[in-house]
Order: sequence, then structure tokens, then C-alpha cells
Amino acid sequence: MNTLRHEQRFQIVQIYFENHVRTEKVITAVERSLEEDPNQSIRHRAQEMDMCPSTLWNIFRKDLGLRAYKIQLVQELKPHDHLAGRDCRRS
Repeated sequence: MNTLRHEQRFQIVQIYFENHVRTEKVITAVERSLEEDPNQSIRHRAQEMDMCPSTLWNIFRKDLGLRAYKIQLVQELKPHDHLAGRDCRRS
């Protein structure tokens, strides 16, 4: 049977925590990466930093307070539009 020694198990746990836990060191590295290229996708940034995308997403939302959003362009409403809408609802 192939069993792991204590040192091997410890190394596996260390590697996991380096890439899957939100430590100050990791958060600082993510902040620096974000400053360098704010337009890079989470998936590509996680791959570049050898990190799990869900961990990176949690760092953005929980630690850095960032939210994904898309700017929507809408038409400006004029006073006449409000009256036209009311007339349309009555008929």
C-alpha cells in the first residue's frame, strides 16, 4: 500500500493553503496584480497566479470590496416621455 509520510502530507497541505486560502500575502499579491492590469479576467489572473479562480473571486468580493458590473447605456427620459407612457397605459 502506498502511504504518505508525515512530511509529504505536510507539503501537500502547505501547497493547498498557499493557493486556496485568503492570507495577507495572497491578498497583497492580488492587489498588485490588479493595479498592473485591471482589465484582465479572473480566470486568466488565477491561472497566472497559480490560484483557484473561486479563491480569487472571494478575495475580490470579501477582502477588496470589488463587484463585477457592466455599465448600461440608456436613453435620457424627457418630460414628454412620461406623459406618453401614461397615455399609453390608459388605452
